[in-house]
Amino acid sequence: HSVGGHFIGLAPNHARISKHAFIAVGVGRVLAHKPQFMLPALTLWWLLGPWSTATKGYVKPGRLWRGEPLPQAVFVDWRRWAHKANYFKDELEAGELGPSYYGSVTAPIRSWLFSDDPIAKQKAADQLLEVYPAAPKQSTMIKQSSYGLKAIGHDGFFRPRAKMLWEEVWQWLQAEDTA
Repeated sequence: HSVGGHFIGLAPNHARISKHAFIAVGVGRVLAHKPQFMLPALTLWWLLGPWSTATKGYVKPGRLWRGEPLPQAVFVDWRRWAHKANYFKDELEAGELGPSYYGSVTAPIRSWLFSDDPIAKQKAADQLLEVYPAAPKQSTMIKQSSYGLKAIGHDGFFRPRAKMLWEEVWQWLQAEDTA
């Protein structure tokens, strides 16, 4: 989920996984978000994050950051990428990100996106999938009303009301590859 799609390319044991189901995964680039999410994102990157890292040494979870506590060094890197057109791709290609395996991931990746997600939009998802050039990739855009839901958003897939979507992901993970 979310930033988790970044981590496969950092795992030296990535080949032990036969398929990757991405749920609301995309780059954290500010201009790839829905317009109404840009102001909160900029507030996180330029006000709350710097204040929190200066006073606590990390970004504390709260209304603008709902993830785990974010260490200062990770915050600084992620903020830099969030403002670059190619996110971290140039640093990856220059070998500046340390050991990585993005180019050697060959397991299929299917990305489930949600039309009301303000963060993981199609453009953001496609941009992250580009860093996995050897992996077969597929994106599925889900419109919440097609499943009788009022909202899914960025985190709603994991709520019980969206359990019908879990079956779709499970079926894909269990299906034998024909390629």
